[in-house]
Amino acid sequence: MASPTVIVQRKYRWNVQNTWRYTGMMKFEANKSLQCFHYEKKELDFQIRRECASRLEVLRAVKHMARVVNETVLAMPQKNREA
Repeated sequence: MASPTVIVQRKYRWNVQNTWRYTGMMKFEANKSLQCFHYEKKELDFQIRRECASRLEVLRAVKHMARVVNETVLAMPQKNREA
């Protein structure tokens, strides 16, 4: 049978090894979470940019249509505008 000192040393070594393993797992999980957050943020930024570009295209089309209507109305004779 091992002496009490050897038992304590083994127990201490086992605790240290498990602590390092646990710390390593925590670091890995934290890095993985940060990476997921980073990629999700990039995807969200891309979706927002795409949505803004789409709305900007609609706004430009509406402005163009308003300009065309305005030019058409101005090109009409005065009496037709009042009707």
